[in-house]
Amino acid sequence: MRGVEMHQATDQVMPYATPEALPAAVRADLPLQEQRLYFDAFKSAWHRYADFADREAFCHRLARSAVRRHLSLAEPPASDADTRCTPCALR
Repeated sequence: MRGVEMHQATDQVMPYATPEALPAAVRADLPLQEQRLYFDAFKSAWHRYADFADREAFCHRLARSAVRRHLSLAEPPASDADTRCTPCALR
């Protein structure tokens, strides 16, 4: 097809078979739920970006971003006063 690039996947095996096999720094920094999220994001990126030159480092960056996004969405606002719009706040 014109305008469509075909990418051939490499035969590299994913470096981590389970969340428990993630690097020690990841396991030490993240609670279990976030380790699983990191692992799932890494695994997804690993399969999707098979043709990237620095594939493992790129997948780690994407996995860290996924965890950061998850945590930012899970955090409640600082206080109710910050989220309310009241007439006196507009003056």
